Amino acid sequence: YKLGFDLTDGQDFPVPTAVVDQVAGDDSPVDNIFATIGEAIDGVPENGWPVIVVRSGTYDESVYLDKRVALVAEIGGVPPRIKEDIYFDWGSEDSVLDAFLIQPDIGPVSNWSRIEVDLTSSDDRVRISNCLIRDFSGFFNSAVSATWGGIVMEHCTLIENSVKFQSSAVSVSSGASVSIRNSILWNPDGEYGQEIEADDPA
Repeated sequence: YKLGFDLTDGQDFPVPTAVVDQVAGDDSPVDNIFATIGEAIDGVPENGWPVIVVRSGTYDESVYLDKRVALVAEIGGVPPRIKEDIYFDWGSEDSVLDAFLIQPDIGPVSNWSRIEVDLTSSDDRVRISNCLIRDFSGFFNSAVSATWGGIVMEHCTLIENSVKFQSSAVSVSSGASVSIRNSILWNPDGEYGQEIEADDPA
């Protein structure tokens, strides 16, 4: 992305700034191994562009980003699953989310989007790639929502997301933009009847 590495090529994979490992994190003698994604984000520096590698597991936590990071799944393992919401806030521009399963437990209906982007400037952006986003159920917010700033979404699949009073997959406010490339959106059960909703202009 900005560091110039290819996340699909193990030989080109960068040395991680931090590693998230649910099993080893709490007991690790190494300072840069953490048990939760939130602890890893808090533990990496504000400056530069730290790379956080997340190992396989189910992470029952909300992920809040207020700094620029590359949050990537470990190559070769089962994609890590995040069950709660992911929020890109001011300061997280140019962040990357790569190769995750974003899936809540079936049943609960949420008043929040599964992935929310609200950046400092409408010219800022984040990238979401190689992610499966599914089974989100909500009232007013789509599975992916861009409030301010941009999202570049590549090689993602959004399926079986259902929202009662909004588009099922993606919503875009007037101060935001979304670019969707080589991705699959299949969310036919939303009562609102559309995959993408965008204010004008978006």
